[in-house]
Amino acid sequence: MKSADRNSPPLDRKINAVSSPVTPIARLFPDDVYVELIACIPDVTLVDSAPSEPTCTAENAKILVERLATILWESAPDGLVEIDSASWRAFTGQSYDDWKGYGWLTALHPDDRIPTVEKWRDTVRDERPVEAEYRLRRLDGNYQWMRIHAVPARDEDGQIRKWFGMNIEIAEHPYQAQIGLESSNFASAIRRP
Repeated sequence: MKSADRNSPPLDRKINAVSSPVTPIARLFPDDVYVELIACIPDVTLVDSAPSEPTCTAENAKILVERLATILWESAPDGLVEIDSASWRAFTGQSYDDWKGYGWLTALHPDDRIPTVEKWRDTVRDERPVEAEYRLRRLDGNYQWMRIHAVPARDEDGQIRKWFGMNIEIAEHPYQAQIGLESSNFASAIRRP
């Protein structure tokens, strides 16, 4: 096997290497057979020497979330809405007094209220992130499918101090595509037997 030149200066490089037991090659081949070992060892010098400043800053994350989400909201550790959300009010037309506590449920499609509140109560009880979908009444009175993501924010002791959530509009729900309806007709058609 070839070796590095002993007279060359040491390389100041960083590599990620994994070792594993192997059968010595010398035992596999007779002395007169030349074997060259080829290894792939990634050079991570540039990765390790990259600036330690995060590329996903709080400001960048906030911009991303604001552009993706239709509605941003927060709730208390017990899941009750106690903090106003201008984006919720603008989308639904509900006032803060209308939507606080569990008042937000009145803006959901009647068929989605019970399953949604049950899932939300389970989520809060189990203290785990949640993804859900429901139809939310828009300011114009029509319903819009939403995908909801909510995560708990914990303090240094691991206790939930609040929940952060966002609603993202679903342009076309999979059920809607299956029955071939446009979004304006979908909410009324799904109620039919």
